[in-house]
Amino acid sequence: FSFAPELMTQPTLVMAQTPTIAGGPLAGFYRGEVDETFRNAILIDSKRYDLREDVVMKDDRDQPRELKDFRAGSFVAYHLKMGRTHQLVLILPK
Repeated sequence: FSFAPELMTQPTLVMAQTPTIAGGPLAGFYRGEVDETFRNAILIDSKRYDLREDVVMKDDRDQPRELKDFRAGSFVAYHLKMGRTHQLVLILPK
């Protein structure tokens, strides 16, 4: 006997977008691996994101960063605003 059989039959929504971070200061941010950087854009997990003029770049210790710090293979958390990268956080090795 199940107390909630209707929960077992509900369809699951699967999103194709990069997973978001669930909790902490980066809650709601997408995450991924940098493939390449350009002057006004960044390629994360094979998807190009334009950078806003007011993009905030920092690391996960809240220290300011520059685009040159986001190298291929780096892990990042990012937030989009109007389809462009608004915040970019470099995830440092622990």
